[in-house]
Amino acid sequence: MRHSSPNASSEKTFSGIPASPGIAIGPPIFIGRNLLNVEERTLSPEEVPMEIHKFLKAVQKTKEELLMIHNK
Repeated sequence: MRHSSPNASSEKTFSGIPASPGIAIGPPIFIGRNLLNVEERTLSPEEVPMEIHKFLKAVQKTKEELLMIHNK
């Protein structure tokens, strides 16, 4: 598994090959060397649309990556 550089909001994005279908939302649990510090934060109402946009963009990118893996 590899990760990209953190963006301005200190979020980290990971890419890899999924072990099972679907999306999981919740506290991450990592077994191995690559442990993360995930901080919970509260969004202001003004931040919500951008977070939704980032989520939908991530979902689209995930779909594209899964199609690439499937077509190999």
